[in-house]
Parts: sequence; structure tokens; C-alpha cells
Amino acid sequence: VSFPGGAAHKEDGSAVNTALREADEEIGLRPDWVTPVGFLDRFDTISDFRVLPVVGLVRAKNAWVIDHNEVAEVFTVPLSVALDRSLYRKQATERNGQKYFIHSLEWDGHRIWGLTAAMMLNLSRRMERS
Repeated sequence: VSFPGGAAHKEDGSAVNTALREADEEIGLRPDWVTPVGFLDRFDTISDFRVLPVVGLVRAKNAWVIDHNEVAEVFTVPLSVALDRSLYRKQATERNGQKYFIHSLEWDGHRIWGLTAAMMLNLSRRMERS
């Protein structure tokens, strides 16, 4: 499970524009349906990617337009669930001889884990502080 995302293109001009373009390409989330509100912390992943999550408010939508080359399905998680840190589980994993801890969240038959869960926990911590 992951959020829409991908590499920036020169013509994007900003991280927000990259996020809006990728969300439109992958799940049909049109840029005019989103009001960007900020960023989460930057993540440098164990698979050597650098990710800058963009947070936006999304207007209600009836149907997703899925790029089946990149996405199998789209589902939503209530904000109250995403922000409830007691619902997350922490487990150890190892990659290239180094130990890491990853978080996961079970929701409606889906396992949200790794970077996606880390971003949701980051959002929860930031909202708690504000």
C-alpha cells in the first residue's frame, strides 16, 4: 500500500506540482480537487529514495480513474484511524545486514506498512503538536 508519488519532472517546477501530477496520473485525482496545505518531514528510505510528502485537503470524489500499470485499487482510511497511533504495530526487519524498525496498520483488510505508515505517523505527530 502506498500513496501516489514518483520522480519529479523538470517541468513540474515544485514538489507540490509533482505530487499533484502523480496523483492525477496514478488514480485520477485532479489537481483542482486538492488544496495543498504543507509538507511532512522528508524521508530517506532504506531502498535509497528521498521522499518529500505533500499534504492536501481533497474534495469528495465519486470514482477513481486508476492507472492499472501502477495501481491495483484505491481505498481511503478515516483520518481518525490514520491519526490513532495506538492502532500501529512496530516490528523489526533486516536489510543488507542492518536492522530497521517498520510500522504497520491494518485497516479494512489492507496492511499499510513501511514508508506509507511512517508518513501517516509523521502526520499524526505533527497534528498532535499543533
